[in-house]
Amino acid sequence: MAWPPANLCTGLPHEASFPPHPVHPRGLPPILVAAGLYDDAAPPASARRITAQLDSARYLAAQGGHALYLAGDLRI
Repeated sequence: MAWPPANLCTGLPHEASFPPHPVHPRGLPPILVAAGLYDDAAPPASARRITAQLDSARYLAAQGGHALYLAGDLRI
């Protein structure tokens, strides 16, 4: 069932549609932010930026591009 939502990424512009802004969530559980090192739709820099704003988050860089979890191949 994960494949239909993946189609929503098709055709997205390579530029951000809105500027990054700070977030200030509180009381979140531990969060893992994983990003493909070659993801041009959701660049690793964006993942690192949001991870830095979440007290409970850790960043995981993975070899590959966009939506690695759909292929079930998450190599770190």
